[in-house]
Parts: sequence; structure tokens; C-alpha cells
Amino acid sequence: MESLTYSAQVAVEDSDKVFDEMIHSVEKWHSDVKRLIRSQENAAVGQAEEQVDQLQKEIAELRRRDAELEQLSKTEDSIIFLQSCQSILALPGMRRLIQHQCQSTSVF
Repeated sequence: MESLTYSAQVAVEDSDKVFDEMIHSVEKWHSDVKRLIRSQENAAVGQAEEQVDQLQKEIAELRRRDAELEQLSKTEDSIIFLQSCQSILALPGMRRLIQHQCQSTSVF
């Protein structure tokens, strides 16, 4: 009888030990997964913030160019107009935009 009780007690203790190890293992895995998710979140937020900053810079540049073009459209001096056009065309992206518009309209 004592042998059966002892065997049962050992089995319960072994079972408790195995379950404790499993719980510890699952908790560690859960912690690792949460850390990975946070790391990916931080990376994604960082990339999004960089893109927002870049877009804000581009918007500011486009607004500045828009103001220059608005001012240029009001000039009556042909020489200043031509000089200003050359400097605006020298800006990155403007030549591609104008070439694209010319190609689009020259289909006819």
C-alpha cells in the first residue's frame, strides 16, 4: 500500500515538474514573440516616420515652387521671365514632368 502511495506521489511530482517546465517554456516563447512584435512595430513606425518627413519636405518644396511660378506668371519683364524659367527647369524633376507632358500631348 505504501509502495502505491509513494509511486503515485512520485508520479504527481514528476507531472508537476514537467508542467512547470512547459509553463516556463511557453512563457519564455510568449515573451520572445512579444519582443519580436515590438521590434517589428518600431521598425515599421520608424520607416513610416521617415516617409512622412520626406513627403513633408517634398510638399514644402512644391509649395515653394508653386509660389515662384505664381510670382513668375505675374511678371511682365520677358528677360526675367526667361531667366526664371531656365532656373525652374533646372530643378530636379521639372524636366521629366515637362517632357512627359510634351510626349502626352504630341500624340496627335
